Amino acid sequence: MFLRPYLEGNRLLLLLSFGSLAAVSLIAMPIPLITGRIIDNLSSPHGSADFLYQQIIIILCLHLIRYFLSLIGKYYIVKAGTHASNNLRMEMIGHTVDMPMEFIDKHDKGYLMSRISESGSVSSLFSPSVINIIIGVFDCVISAVLLVRINPKLSLIVLAIIPLYVAVTVWYSRRMSASTRKVRESSAEMAGVVFETLNGLEEIKVLGAKQRYLSSIYNKTHHVIAAILQQNKNVNGYMESSGLISSMSGAVVLLFSGIMILGKTLTLGDYVSFTGYLAKVLGNVQAMATFGVTINPILEEMIFLQSLLNPCILIISPFPIVPEMTSGPCWTISMRACTQGTS
Repeated sequence: MFLRPYLEGNRLLLLLSFGSLAAVSLIAMPIPLITGRIIDNLSSPHGSADFLYQQIIIILCLHLIRYFLSLIGKYYIVKAGTHASNNLRMEMIGHTVDMPMEFIDKHDKGYLMSRISESGSVSSLFSPSVINIIIGVFDCVISAVLLVRINPKLSLIVLAIIPLYVAVTVWYSRRMSASTRKVRESSAEMAGVVFETLNGLEEIKVLGAKQRYLSSIYNKTHHVIAAILQQNKNVNGYMESSGLISSMSGAVVLLFSGIMILGKTLTLGDYVSFTGYLAKVLGNVQAMATFGVTINPILEEMIFLQSLLNPCILIISPFPIVPEMTSGPCWTISMRACTQGTS
């Protein structure tokens, strides 16, 4: 709702882009099954080269269609997001200029400049990666159904692995989200101090306050470095943990698949198709579980921008929102209740 005015003229393009990216996901779905059939055909005494050529041509055609649809969909999504971000930034600048001097004097100009410049992050809401995560929900469901169709017994192993995979991902996602928030806020504060220092160079030289300002910048820089190190620690821990679980999952599936292949209850082609859809399921589960890490910084920035653009709204959020924006009667909005009061 907040971004609706900034998307005027691009809604039809967005719908077409979403449709093209959804088609990309559906078009790619049969490829693991086709690959498995090719393997079974080649490993059979009655294997046919004609069948191989036909299936390869089908796979190439599917990849070409995916290529063009993906290019078109991603281009127009990025275009719509860029226009919305630019329109929002221009309104933010104009609105900040119109704010009373009392508000301007109480807040570092560098801080406000840094947060306004972060309005460009709103375009990330329309990035192909975010859209792919949303479409990945359907991709994951269809892949899971095909896993059960290929081999129900192996599918039970996958269902046993997924909860562990989700638990680890969600745990790290919360930590990464918190550390990302600290990085953004500390970086904005440091930008504010640097801006004020550069803006007052003449005063600093006259007063001989160089060391005092440098000390302030150093303290802010130390907070930024600590936040970045914590963020990288969480990211590295998540990547290694998810990689370990994926590797172990593949090894367990390979073990039981090998037993089934030796017992003639599973073909080599079915194993290839199964692992193809298994990769899709785990990849989409991982993306959906980390969706909060991707989207939370954007939503937090939108909350800040909305509070700045609408001085009658004070929104409770994880980071401090400037309370001096409100004057007179206002609405305090929380997750539990709405109460009218006076700021």
